[in-house]
Amino acid sequence: FEREGDDEVDLLIPVKENDTVIGVLKVWRKKDGSTFHESEIQFLQSASVLLYHLIENEILYMEYSENRRYEKELDAASYVQMRLFPRLIPVGKGFSCSYFSRPFIKVTGDYFDFVSLDDDRTLFAMGDVAGHGLSAATLLAVTDHIIAACVRERKNLSQIFTELNNFFTSRYRGTEIMTLFMMVYDRRSRRGEYINAGHCLPILIRSGQVMRNLFPDRSLVLGANQHEEYRPSLVGFLPGDDIVLYTDGIVEIQKDQQGNNVGDIFLIDVMLGAADESIEEKIGLLSRRLEQFPRNSILDDITVLGLRID
Repeated sequence: FEREGDDEVDLLIPVKENDTVIGVLKVWRKKDGSTFHESEIQFLQSASVLLYHLIENEILYMEYSENRRYEKELDAASYVQMRLFPRLIPVGKGFSCSYFSRPFIKVTGDYFDFVSLDDDRTLFAMGDVAGHGLSAATLLAVTDHIIAACVRERKNLSQIFTELNNFFTSRYRGTEIMTLFMMVYDRRSRRGEYINAGHCLPILIRSGQVMRNLFPDRSLVLGANQHEEYRPSLVGFLPGDDIVLYTDGIVEIQKDQQGNNVGDIFLIDVMLGAADESIEEKIGLLSRRLEQFPRNSILDDITVLGLRID
């Protein structure tokens, strides 16, 4: 504590913790001009340590209160965000479906959805907003509303991607980006029309084999180039095909202390290891395997969506 107009300091008492000086207590001259006795100095030394811990406790309490407020905000955001994601899996549309989603910190920047367009066609989507936390969750909510509005207006895939890209490039000018894969599956023809804007390539497993070249076409991520043209591609499926859509959080899981990632091999091995199981069992097995990783090895949101063609 400083005293204005008086710089006559008689004592400088170091405040130590574990032999490290963490502060100094200034003691001004007594009013009567007398010197400090040894017992008074010892008292001031003890008081300085007590004062330091009082200040430290106050700082810790303020940090705790701030963290609690942030946690409450995350809880509220998580509650709202869960309403964005689908709760009912379409049935009788020529496929079975299962999914798993694990936010990094309560709210997620991963996007997924499946929407019944008519009796025969279903729209599937899997995306990833750059980053995670509240900022990514907020951007994801806006993205979800744009997609929902486009679906209501019966816009095709090219129009949906153009609308989203215009939003990202005009509002954020490259500071925010998003990867997105969308596919419209038609059960009559067993074909899918898809656009992939920089997202992870889907995994297709057919008769126990990984088919890596059935989704070759990719465009730029949303928000990278205002003039990017998004054109759909077609892919055909066979009964029994498994299609796995996922975000990069799963491939970026650290498998060792050197920072090496598990890659998509981990995901493929789990799928192939349960080749005779239903898609629901495969995604359930995957979620259990993920829980076996140390928490500090998972550094991003993880979302996986599995489809089995009837």
